[in-house]
Formats: sequence, C-alpha cells, structure tokens
Amino acid sequence: MRSYRGAWVLTIGMILGIPQSFAFSSVGLRNALDNCLNKNVSSPERIEACNNVIHTNILLPAYRARVIASRGNAYFAEANLDNALEDYSKALELNPGLTAALTNRTVTLVKLGKCEEAASDLTSVLASDPRSWRALYGRSVCEAKVGEQERSQSDLAAATAINPNAAQEFAPDEIARWYQ
Repeated sequence: MRSYRGAWVLTIGMILGIPQSFAFSSVGLRNALDNCLNKNVSSPERIEACNNVIHTNILLPAYRARVIASRGNAYFAEANLDNALEDYSKALELNPGLTAALTNRTVTLVKLGKCEEAASDLTSVLASDPRSWRALYGRSVCEAKVGEQERSQSDLAAATAINPNAAQEFAPDEIARWYQ
C-alpha cells in the first residue's frame, strides 16, 4: 500500500512539475516554505525556495501572494528591482490587502525613480497607515524630485518624527536590509 501512495505522490508531483525529491513528502514543501519566508536565508536560496513553493501551485491566493512578495523581498535584497517590482505587483493582484507588498512596491518604485507611479501606492499606504514613516519618507523624496519643496519638508518632518533615523534607514544599504 505504501508503494502505491508513493507512486501516486510522485505521479501527481510530475504532473504539477514538482521535482521528484520534493514531491515525496510534505516535509519538502514545509522546508521550502520556511526558507522562502525566512529573512535570515540568503537571497538566492530564498528565491529558489519560493520558486519551489510557487510551482507546486497548491496555495490559496492570499498565501501565494505572501510567498510571491517574499520572493520579491529576496530580489530587492539582490538589487534586482525589476523582478522585485513584478513580484510585488503579482502579490497585490492576488491579495490587494497585503499592505507589506504595497509598501515594498512603493519603495521599489521610488528607488527606480518612478515617482508618478508610486504616488497612488503612497496614498494607499498612508490611507491605511498614516504613521508609515517609509511611505512618508518616500513621498518626501518624490515631492522633492518634482519641486514641491514645502510638501517634501513637511513629509520629511513627519517621517523623522515617527522614526528619527528615517533618512539613514532610507539609504540604499539600509533599505536592502529591510528585505533580506
């Protein structure tokens, strides 16, 4: 009976495109999921783990969104901003209420210099969390880029009132640490 069950799991795994070693047990899926969501795992390992989980195609949309956003964080930590942006957008399609993905997409857009695109995300983040220093700081950067100095200074003051180290933490090296 056991050999039939193993053959069945292997067959289903092959149909779904899951590697054979991964298809044999739910332990493989659990380990991949843990590695995907673990900030302490290196970015390449996280990306691979997330890919393994995503390719099983068995997660509910809300949880799949979380996994895709986690892979976006790993891409962001590697400075692969285009892939990160794509993953955050995919995650938000699956779960529009995933605030972390929205905030991360906003920061990614700001880093890419796409402030016009970031504007609606910034508004959404601040509507749901008016104390998001990252969104306030990001909006400050964008406002400065378009010459809105007074508004930029106001948002910068609000961001630093919440987090006195906002400017230092928005530096490229520090931002990368947010997503590791």
